[in-house]
Amino acid sequence: MKLMLASFDNGSVADWELVNMSKYVLCSFFYLKNIEKRPELLKLILERNESGDFLLDSGAFTLFSSKSKSIDFETYLDSYIAFINKHDIKYFIELDIDSVVGYEKVLDYRERLEKETGKKCVPVWHKSRGIEAYKEIVSHYDYICIGGLGNREIKQSEYDKVKNMVKYANQRDTKVHGLAFTRQDAYQYGFYSVDSSTWTGGERFGKRAIFDGEKMISKEKPKSKRGIRKNLHTNNLKEWIRYQHFIDAKGRNT
Repeated sequence: MKLMLASFDNGSVADWELVNMSKYVLCSFFYLKNIEKRPELLKLILERNESGDFLLDSGAFTLFSSKSKSIDFETYLDSYIAFINKHDIKYFIELDIDSVVGYEKVLDYRERLEKETGKKCVPVWHKSRGIEAYKEIVSHYDYICIGGLGNREIKQSEYDKVKNMVKYANQRDTKVHGLAFTRQDAYQYGFYSVDSSTWTGGERFGKRAIFDGEKMISKEKPKSKRGIRKNLHTNNLKEWIRYQHFIDAKGRNT
C-alpha cells in the first residue's frame, strides 16, 4: 500500500532533502498557485508524477471552505485543467463538491475535466452518492477514491463495509485510494493507496511522532517555543517517512 504524505504544499518546508525521501506524495491544487516560484515543490511533484507516485487533489472543497467572497468553480476548473495539461499529471482527482453544487453538476465537471485533459480522472465516492454510484465508477475506472473517512462522514462502525467495498473493487481490477485515512491498520483494508497529513502535528499541536519499528506513536509535548516546534516538525516528518517505507514493504509482503 502506498502511504502518500500530504501537506508539503501548504506550509513551510525547510528540509527539502528530507522531503525528497518521501516515496509517495499527494498535493492539493488549491495550494499550487505560483508553483513556478516554488522549484523544490515542483521538482518533487514532477518526479513523483513520472513514477506514478503522485496524486493531485482538486482542492475545490478547500476553496469553498476558505470562505472566499466569490467562488467561480468554472474558472477554477479552467486553471485545474491547464495545470494538468501543462505538467502531464497522470492521476488527478475530480471536483468532488457534491455538498456545494450537487452531484449532477459534479458529473458535468467530471465530463469536462476528462474531455479537456484527454484522460480519466480519479472519481471520489461519497456516502451520499449511494452504493450504485460506487459500482458504477468501479465498472468504468481503474483508480478511484473513497471520501468521507477523514471527516467521519463514514463512521468507524461502517469500516467493515468499507473493507467489503474495497474488496469488491479489487476483484474488478480497480485500485482504491482512501482519502485522509491514517489508521495504522489501513493496509489491511486492501487499499492501493491512502494519504495523511498527520506528520504536521508537531508544528501545529506540539506532538512528537515516533516510529517504533511497527507502528506510529504520538507523544504529547508541553507548550513550547516556536523553534522547538519546528524541530518537532522535522522529527515527525522523518519518522513518518520511516513509517511510509515500512508500510510500503509490508504491503508487498502481505
